[in-house]
Amino acid sequence: MKARRDDSSEEYVSDAKTGSQAVPAKGRVAPVGRSGRWLAPYLQMAFDYCAVLAGIKITYLVHNLLLRRIFPSFGAFSIPADYLYLIFPFVYVILLHINKYYTKKLPLWDSMETLLKTSAYATLFLIGIMYFAKNAQDISRVFVVVSGGMIFLSLFGSYLVTSRILRFLGIWNVPAIAIGSGSAVNRMLAAMEGEPYLGYRVVGWVDIGRKKVQPNKPLNQIPLLGGIDEMEKIIRLTRIQDVIIAVSVKELVLRQEIIERVHPLVKKLSIMPNLSGLPLSNLEIQTFLNQKVVLLTVRNNLLSSRNRYIKRFFDLFISMVLFVLVLPLMAVLWILVKLDSRGPVFYAGKRIGYHGKEFNCYKFRSMYQNADAMLDGYLTEHAAAKEEWDKYAKLRGYDPRVTRMGSFLRRFSLDELPQIINVLKGEMSLVGPRPYLPREQHAMGCQYNDIIKTVPGITGLWQVSGRNEVNFSERLLMDVYYIRNWSIWLDISLLIKTIKVLLMRNGA
Repeated sequence: MKARRDDSSEEYVSDAKTGSQAVPAKGRVAPVGRSGRWLAPYLQMAFDYCAVLAGIKITYLVHNLLLRRIFPSFGAFSIPADYLYLIFPFVYVILLHINKYYTKKLPLWDSMETLLKTSAYATLFLIGIMYFAKNAQDISRVFVVVSGGMIFLSLFGSYLVTSRILRFLGIWNVPAIAIGSGSAVNRMLAAMEGEPYLGYRVVGWVDIGRKKVQPNKPLNQIPLLGGIDEMEKIIRLTRIQDVIIAVSVKELVLRQEIIERVHPLVKKLSIMPNLSGLPLSNLEIQTFLNQKVVLLTVRNNLLSSRNRYIKRFFDLFISMVLFVLVLPLMAVLWILVKLDSRGPVFYAGKRIGYHGKEFNCYKFRSMYQNADAMLDGYLTEHAAAKEEWDKYAKLRGYDPRVTRMGSFLRRFSLDELPQIINVLKGEMSLVGPRPYLPREQHAMGCQYNDIIKTVPGITGLWQVSGRNEVNFSERLLMDVYYIRNWSIWLDISLLIKTIKVLLMRNGA
């Protein structure tokens, strides 16, 4: 349905939901979307205040009901009322506000990182306050540290609950208009669909590929509002104050024109440039006002010696704890593999390691001893399996080489438990690129030089992004992205996501 102007000169835009007729653009956005700009942050603060109190109360319960029974020598914790109801919550809420936690909506894992850092800083700050206020003898510092962890968990729970409630009430997501070509807007919508916590609700899009509005053309259920010549009219009629510009590299010439025409009409203008492939986790932006240009500085994180030392220390600490915990399980699996089929219990396959040096990657044996001959025969007789092998470098369904016990081990990724030994030896990391086979070096292409800059990992970005559903080339891109954007928080988040993937057996 084309936009039209009737006899009374009222302007219209097409609407995907009506289908039969155009509807006035004015008033299509509910006022509650705008009220969320000021109401949602205050509601979050109120919930977080309660979350801080809950974290302290939980710390009391854990200490009095559990720790004091296990360790009778532990004394009773006490905290003055002004610290409990005023100072503790005030410090947390102020630090969160300084970090723009209430005004800048972030993806889930970035919000979790902000909460974790805030809890750490708040704990140190509160200990400092008690020291200078000469309350350090009255309030246990152990209590403050333990409560910091409990408050973090409580705040994260508050975030999940609050965001869900505010989304239900319609005051979390702010209405926005997307401006760009179909492909660029599609990419933007796909990114936002995977991050429901970002706080945007795209209510329509403007196609810069067309000057005037064309027949209604929804994009992922988002109605087409008009063409590039109608941008100002659409924004005025809808009264929407958030606009997101999504343009491809070929359309950069139009970007400046769009900004100049739209920026005076809205309160917030966001730009989603096509920077795929660049390391963005620590992107630095410098402006040169005299020349009116912007300099983007990116770093290859795992080329830093300091970052490699941090990662190695993290690997050693976590893997030593894990090794002690899973040792009894590994002993049971050793017996089951031994009883299931003939051959050695462990398999040591050659893999490409740091700087391209090959190493023995340990696993529980999950295949028969004549696995290579079985594979060659099977691929010769089954063309579909041969095509799947060429695309994914593995068989995602039936694999004649896998033993009965091996199928069970692979389903839950238990065959990879011995790789903890590789981590302790420094040949692998808990999180990193996939350990590639030497015969895959040629297929890795130019990504090979990036991937050998670090040790491979037991799990990684590819593991939590589809596992067997991810083809070889996509896996390479994920591994390179991980190396360039590494941070200790990225490792922590990927380990947590791996546990979820294994429990749900996604892509196993």
